[in-house]
Amino acid sequence: NLNNGTLIFESGDIFKVIPSVDLYDVSYSQQGEAQVMGFKGEQRFTSALLYVTSGVTPKIYVLQGHREYTLLKLGIQSTVEKENYAVEELDLIKTPDVPEDADIVLILSPEFDLTQREADALATYLENDGSAMFFFDYAAETYPLFNELLGSYGVNIGEGIVMERDRNHLYSPDNPLWIAPELLPHEINDPLISSSLTVLMPNSIPVKTLDIVKRNVIIEPLVQTSDNSWARIDIENTSMLKLDSDIDGPVDVVVAISKQKSDMREPEGYRMIVAGNAGFVGP
Repeated sequence: NLNNGTLIFESGDIFKVIPSVDLYDVSYSQQGEAQVMGFKGEQRFTSALLYVTSGVTPKIYVLQGHREYTLLKLGIQSTVEKENYAVEELDLIKTPDVPEDADIVLILSPEFDLTQREADALATYLENDGSAMFFFDYAAETYPLFNELLGSYGVNIGEGIVMERDRNHLYSPDNPLWIAPELLPHEINDPLISSSLTVLMPNSIPVKTLDIVKRNVIIEPLVQTSDNSWARIDIENTSMLKLDSDIDGPVDVVVAISKQKSDMREPEGYRMIVAGNAGFVGP
């Protein structure tokens, strides 16, 4: 049942169907009137071409067992699947290792820390050139084993919560916790920057780059607050103004981590994203 405007990409016996409604970002007014906000055909076309020419569907495993979000709960699983990804859940208590067909392991706002067995499984996966995305939200719990794992790649989930004073980086001018931080130039961010899109990240926690980082680890800030921001360490203090005990900004809230090649023949190596916010992933 194909409608007008549907596109079909085909190579041999493999094909991909893209309905016309999947080519545009559409928003609706309170009166129910549709308005096209942007064209997203390029990424749909690229995804379809990769699929029909390779016959491979990359697989995302979403970690479970710590009261995390799922892509379905965030309302974006169908969107991710339309980008030619298969999505499965992963419980490393029941499954001793990350499956060999994992292209990405996704961790979305865990409420509890890893067990040592889970941390070891993730470390083995990453050291075998795996890719992972860690999204944390503010929580009363601490993450010693998550931080031990991330620390081996040069970052930690920092203490406290991020606050912003620059009104150009706030989407509620009277609430310093409701931040709209700056997207820094990077191949991951460039499509968002060129489309003049803003990322909203309320109640973020800092991602801290450690003083000592392995020589072959590249850490690149992706999203950062302004110079007029700070990290509130004394979270019991509800003052909206900066305190002497606060840590001066700018504060990194998302970073990319990758392994530096020693020469061009070396495999790509691990790739990671670590973010101090998970809610912004949803629509």
